[in-house]
Amino acid sequence: MGTDLQSQPVHFVLIDDDDVSNMLAKNIIKRYIQLTEFTVFTNPEKALLFLKTLKNPVIVLLDINMPTLSGWDVLEKIEQFPQQILDLLKIYIVSSSINADDYERAASNHIVLGYLEKPITSGQIMMYFASLNTN
Repeated sequence: MGTDLQSQPVHFVLIDDDDVSNMLAKNIIKRYIQLTEFTVFTNPEKALLFLKTLKNPVIVLLDINMPTLSGWDVLEKIEQFPQQILDLLKIYIVSSSINADDYERAASNHIVLGYLEKPITSGQIMMYFASLNTN
């Protein structure tokens, strides 16, 4: 499957109510993964509707602190999705929180693959997504 990733764009879904954080994340990811596409949501409810319709794999970068639904709320709703949708999701928490409880909660969630601190850095992108590097 590695060669498929090389020829197909890597689709990132950013779920964060902060436009600046979304822009920074897109710019840093594009530096290291050439073939990318992005779907950005500042409204977590709209993101959930989108994710329910997936046909292809995506990497989800999910912020914890949002006004209407928290990232934890979003995760609870995603956990109720049909397995065929869950199989398409690679979910990473993104947060400016340095609260140890948030790290622990993310680490103990079976559908969360990692925790990236804001602002996202090139080191974090390389650590989690080096295998996707198409540069």
